[in-house]
Amino acid sequence: MGKITGNYESTPHAQGCLLLGDNEFRTETLAVAAAGEGQTINIVDGTVLTRDSTTGKLKPAATAEGPLFVLCDEVLTPITVAGEYAVRVVTSGRVDRRKVFLAGTAVTDAQIDALRNYGILAEDTYTL
Repeated sequence: MGKITGNYESTPHAQGCLLLGDNEFRTETLAVAAAGEGQTINIVDGTVLTRDSTTGKLKPAATAEGPLFVLCDEVLTPITVAGEYAVRVVTSGRVDRRKVFLAGTAVTDAQIDALRNYGILAEDTYTL
């Protein structure tokens, strides 16, 4: 009959884990553009991605607009070279807010609300 018992239940997760559960995934193509002069490419797990309207491929999001996904591909990351990569992304579920980044910085409350509109819940986690 499942895990619902009427009692409070806590599910432990590995410390530092991006995924907190109830996640759905999809394999997509991530197009990484070449870095400008003096810049480096560093795309890590937890990066917010969006779909490029002209190519249909994913790219790192600069804003929290459009369809949003969270990169969770432990095999390829960090990505440091321009190119196209088949990656695994979160399409819905719960993720650790501290591990999610948009345009290289931690997500704000407004950006968390935008992720929620696409079914991705960025939640606060605590270490006991």
